[in-house]
Amino acid sequence: MITGTQLNVIQQALLNRTKKVSLNNTWRMLHDSEAIGRVRGRDLHLDDLDFVRLDQIYKQYRKVEADIEIPKGLSRFEHVKYSINEKDTNKSVFSDYLVFASVKAALPLKSGMLDISHPKFLATIDINEVDTSAIKQLVIVENGDMMVHLYKWHQYLPEQWQGSLFLYRGQGKNIKLVNELLERLADTAKIAVYSDFDPSGLLIVLNYISSRDLYIVVPKDWQNLDEEHSSNRLQIYLKQISQSINFDEAFAKHTLLNDIFQHMKHKKLAIMQENVHLMNGLEVIRVI
Repeated sequence: MITGTQLNVIQQALLNRTKKVSLNNTWRMLHDSEAIGRVRGRDLHLDDLDFVRLDQIYKQYRKVEADIEIPKGLSRFEHVKYSINEKDTNKSVFSDYLVFASVKAALPLKSGMLDISHPKFLATIDINEVDTSAIKQLVIVENGDMMVHLYKWHQYLPEQWQGSLFLYRGQGKNIKLVNELLERLADTAKIAVYSDFDPSGLLIVLNYISSRDLYIVVPKDWQNLDEEHSSNRLQIYLKQISQSINFDEAFAKHTLLNDIFQHMKHKKLAIMQENVHLMNGLEVIRVI
């Protein structure tokens, strides 16, 4: 099976009609498996018969001629107009979408308000479908399981935050999409970040600090948490603190984050979000 990247190499060769190409992994594979070209040192030399064969190979996997440019970022549904293999696209099924949950707030879409306030219901949506101007209050949540079980812990938040929209921070492309969403929000929108109560969780909060108001969600009376708490993960704290990151320097310019980190450091704390029901509740504090 030839990959999408390898097909792109073949496409460029067909368009440029280059008679000599560098013998990289793709051309080595084509030479070994399809008898394409002749090896000359570190290069592969091609002739007209090679281009005929390359065109045949290309058409085994693509539905269009090589001179047809295939748009980037297509979904599988859209990509099959051009390719035999629906998976031959760099756009994954869910990583290119935002994931919302809610207990009270509707999700504002350009087509209207959508009620997503149902237990264990997650709304997965393209960012361009969201009416970002209508989002008034947003809580970014680090862990996906907390999104699924929102109905079991939202009551630990201060009442004025329980009716927020909740947004999964995600992994990989999701993280970039969340940042893009924040850039589109009105300046008056309130944003809170709820991460694990550990040094890495504070770094997540730090990454969202900009010129706008930002809030952090932490265990209530966090100043009283200590190493002996039943939910504390000492080994996780030690692993995080042993990284090459200079946490003291990272938080030095932000008084609240620095105060929280210094307490974590003193008490060696790492408490995961999932332990929220073992806390005394949650509090939401303005960072800047």
